[in-house]
Amino acid sequence: MALRDSAATAKKRDRDGIEKLAVLAQQRSDELHRKSVTSSARYDSLIAERDAAARQAEFDARLKQFYYLSPEEQAMVMQNGDHSRYFEARSQAIAQREQASEARTNAASSRELARSLIDQAQAIMNNATGAQGADQQQMAQASSLNERAVQLTNRADSLSVVAARQDGAAELNESQAATQLQALTPEKSTDIMALEQRARRTEPMLAEARSAAPVERTGDPAVVAINSPVQQQPAPAEVPSTASTVGTSPISNTAAANTALPPSSGAPGLLPPLEADVFTLLPATGQPRNIVMDGPLPAGLVYKVQIGAFKYPITDELFSDMTPISGETLGNGMVRYMAGMFTQYANADAAKQQVRDRGYRDAFVVAYMDGKRIGLSEARTVAGQQGQPAAAQVPAGDRTGQQPVAQAQQPAIIQAPVSTGTVAQPAPTADVLAKYAPSADAVLDAFKPAPEAAAYYNVPGAAPAKQVETIKGLFFTVQVGVYSKPVPLDKLFNITPLNSELTETAKVRYTTGIYLDSERARVRKDAAVGNGVKDAFVTAYLNGKRIPMTDARALLARFGNAVLADPALATP
Repeated sequence: MALRDSAATAKKRDRDGIEKLAVLAQQRSDELHRKSVTSSARYDSLIAERDAAARQAEFDARLKQFYYLSPEEQAMVMQNGDHSRYFEARSQAIAQREQASEARTNAASSRELARSLIDQAQAIMNNATGAQGADQQQMAQASSLNERAVQLTNRADSLSVVAARQDGAAELNESQAATQLQALTPEKSTDIMALEQRARRTEPMLAEARSAAPVERTGDPAVVAINSPVQQQPAPAEVPSTASTVGTSPISNTAAANTALPPSSGAPGLLPPLEADVFTLLPATGQPRNIVMDGPLPAGLVYKVQIGAFKYPITDELFSDMTPISGETLGNGMVRYMAGMFTQYANADAAKQQVRDRGYRDAFVVAYMDGKRIGLSEARTVAGQQGQPAAAQVPAGDRTGQQPVAQAQQPAIIQAPVSTGTVAQPAPTADVLAKYAPSADAVLDAFKPAPEAAAYYNVPGAAPAKQVETIKGLFFTVQVGVYSKPVPLDKLFNITPLNSELTETAKVRYTTGIYLDSERARVRKDAAVGNGVKDAFVTAYLNGKRIPMTDARALLARFGNAVLADPALATP
């Protein structure tokens, strides 16, 4: 530029030479810029490869730490997409639960030590001699002990926050793992769940299941042989006297749930349609309770909560803290176990959370139609045809209000609302979902980007970014800045990868990463804060438009992975 300016004012005999120099300088500048862009892209690629290798190494280490896997199984889990995504979420959750437990233990130790120091300081104050010099020395000692106690208390508070955060992250990963299983075929989800539960190193419940030999139990004609798929009439389950009756259907209480009923007319091999939910949480006494193996199911649409899948049948004692429990033998020899029977998905989903809170963190909701396992998307279609609500009110005592301590010794009943002539208030999730299409396919089909949706970013020198307006489906990302126009990379702390969005006020909003779960986005947010973006935060997009996080969670809870963006676009 300076040479061109000089040529305009130079003498005529020098002008041609200066202009040639200006052209050469421009060519050299352009070449250096191209090399710079190429080098930057290569650097970003190497960083991404390094980060991916580090994540892969961490995943491999977690698998070895938390699972007994043969080299062949380890390779399969690492390389198979469905296995890898499920095991990564589950192993992350296990690691986070351990970190939360360690933080709680350290917090409790710090609080105990703080109380001890306060007691010592109080004792020193009580035993002061009265001499001025001694009192000053004792006061200084007591003050020092008090200061140390305050530090320990603050440390305990911080550790408690860490524990709560790790528990929250673990719960998100557990939910994500369950959602992944729900999106697979029943056979594949059972195989993956059985492998994970067989190989997991932790949890006494799983160790007991692994040690159980496939022994057929005899001597009690009322009990179904655990290895036999033959349907027999099981004995009524033991129910505490405090158990309440659910609904008015022929299956009216927990005892009836384990009592074979006559097949309904016109539906051979099926029980009468389920008219009320059947599920009870019980005190963890370890007393055996009847597991109904391969029994008939009610006609029509029924939801259950799957809590386990094993290579061999397990003992009746294993799931003794809830009833009814049913087992289903598959053609490949696997046995999967379900808890309860529910008329609506929302009630089954609420029970699922209570089951998870009991320690069965793999639990997820499954559906049956006329005794046959079907996918949840098909179940939603059937429910819609039958006029069922999209989401029913979550029963009291679940999730936001845990069962009170005073009720710990009595069963916690989840039941469908009894008709009283009044209209049940819809759950908040139903209000959120009311503005979206009723199915994942319909939600995604609504994506119609404008032909020039990304034209606003055709600006020389702008930081490399993907325009969110062109991304179909739901994803999470981290906001790192809003500018009046596209800016170069160094204005964004050299953070990559970047996304851009043109806001309604014609500003450019920058985010980093495309993540299919909010926990990964939260980790990226922490990294962005460390890079200098102090006000970074996690946000969500659906079909190129920003949506509230509550909407994103509700959509995931209802549609699962089916509503997510293309995994190929996800940041590794």
